[in-house]
Amino acid sequence: MKKIKWLFVIISVFLFNCESRDFYSRPYDESGPARIPMIKPYVIESYDSGNNWFIHMKSRFGTIPSPKLIGVKDSVFVVYVEKRFEPNVNKKISEIWYVVDTKSKSEMAFITKEQFTLALDSLNVSNLKLYDIKKVFADFEKEHGSLPLEWPHGEK
Repeated sequence: MKKIKWLFVIISVFLFNCESRDFYSRPYDESGPARIPMIKPYVIESYDSGNNWFIHMKSRFGTIPSPKLIGVKDSVFVVYVEKRFEPNVNKKISEIWYVVDTKSKSEMAFITKEQFTLALDSLNVSNLKLYDIKKVFADFEKEHGSLPLEWPHGEK
């Protein structure tokens, strides 16, 4: 009986690790969209082969279309968008930085680079590099799941 319990534990750990690796290694979802994993469970998706991207936020921000730059550092990721109509303030904004801290489960938005930088400082995040989303996907697709090295789940 003990052997069966240990076998069950080993299989469970193996399956959990495979699922986690699979999340960060697949450029396409089973249902078809192109995808870039940020930090589980967040994924940036495209239903038209990478021409138009979007990310579903968990908060009041809803779906964020057209991210241009993205970056990940530790438990924080950033999505940078140019020229977005923001319904919460009912106006067009020339640029906006969305910062997600998965550790505290907080999602924030900033309309100035200074606010964005202060937010990263308050989260003790330094040297977060932003990448062009199209380049990240091209490398991710071509290199069979290879994400930027600086990302916690990127290849070392």
